[in-house]
Amino acid sequence: MIDARRFADALLEQPEMRLKGGIYHLMQIQLAYHSNRIEGSALTEEQTRYLYETQTVIGDAPLNDVIETDNHFRALDSALAHVGQPVTAATLKSYHRQLKEGTAQSREDWFVVGRREERPERGRRHRDDSA
Repeated sequence: MIDARRFADALLEQPEMRLKGGIYHLMQIQLAYHSNRIEGSALTEEQTRYLYETQTVIGDAPLNDVIETDNHFRALDSALAHVGQPVTAATLKSYHRQLKEGTAQSREDWFVVGRREERPERGRRHRDDSA
């Protein structure tokens, strides 16, 4: 069984240690990659890792995907900084704001942070990798 407090402590200590390959490092990359992939990001897992580790991108990458992935890294840090505190609607809206800050979507008239999208998703770039 995982000790939740020890796990949280490790996640809070590892960023300061800049420990490459630890649970924090892995979590940043995997959560950003998979979460953004679900949303249609074109970044590969390797591009996500490289962006996290170097703050640069290899290969072709849509700017919006790069911004949102970088925002994801900071949003996870914010969430970790609040471990043990209640999660409120305001907290979730704050994370959403962090994720969308500077993206093309955040500049759309219809976009409101913290509210469910009221328009159908247009033109997702995600392709089925299972074939």
